[in-house]
Amino acid sequence: YVQLGFGDDKIVSKPYLLRKVAMLLGGIAAESLVFGEEHISMGSSSDLQEATRWLYHAYRKAGMAHVWAFYGKSLADNPYLSLHERDMDKAILATLEEARALAFDTLRFEKAFLLALARELANRQQLSRHQIDKIRKQHMLSAMQKPLLGYRQHLMSQTSANKLLL
Repeated sequence: YVQLGFGDDKIVSKPYLLRKVAMLLGGIAAESLVFGEEHISMGSSSDLQEATRWLYHAYRKAGMAHVWAFYGKSLADNPYLSLHERDMDKAILATLEEARALAFDTLRFEKAFLLALARELANRQQLSRHQIDKIRKQHMLSAMQKPLLGYRQHLMSQTSANKLLL
């Protein structure tokens, strides 16, 4: 687990990171499913940049890849490490692909919500958080499930059951 410091006060684990990146790729995945791959817009560029930034930081700066090292430059602009650059890029691209698949799977599972949202957006340029939440409550299958992130509960169950990987 690592604290990324991106204005998100959650402790970030690999499963959380994958879900976060999948969420960021959700817009482009939705466009692809609703309109077709040939009609995706450039509106998702900031989401793609943010998803890649999260993975870059997690893998190159926080040791969450298969190599535990810090890749980057010091304050004097000298590289700490520049080996394994291709390996890091491959790890980032592989996780982006895994998150892409998760985004598509989630949107297919939540097809009723996606289509209801698309219908609303066809009638207006944007929706407020309240409007989206109302549609979500009416159409999402997983809206009744507990949140996926139960980090604190998981940690407590691991420590109380002596299941730590020590």
